[in-house]
Amino acid sequence: MLLTLAGVFGIVIVSLTLPDHRIDDASFARLREGMTLPEVEALLGVSAGDYRVAPVGSADGGFGPTDSFGPSEEPKVRLHWYGDARWIHVGFDGQGKVVAGWCGITVKARDSFLRRLGRWFGLGMG
Repeated sequence: MLLTLAGVFGIVIVSLTLPDHRIDDASFARLREGMTLPEVEALLGVSAGDYRVAPVGSADGGFGPTDSFGPSEEPKVRLHWYGDARWIHVGFDGQGKVVAGWCGITVKARDSFLRRLGRWFGLGMG
């Protein structure tokens, strides 16, 4: 019982300390060629990084892309944003402007009992 309570407490702490991001389909739809990195970060709410709480189910963390824009050749720089439901990759040219974007579905591993319990209590656990 004490171990379960400690686990639930840990889930609450993790969910309260993660930054509030907007790594989702709506934000991806608002990405445009020519945007700068600060504009992309403002749109997504966070800098590039991994904001998944749920365990990852595959090496790259997802399926896709399910949506994309821009040329098919690899950009000079590609930055990655990972959320529990979606991932977004944004390609930039040599001047730091968006030239391409990709969005896909994040794969989740089988959830633990504590993660399911956290979702049941509405703690936003993926």
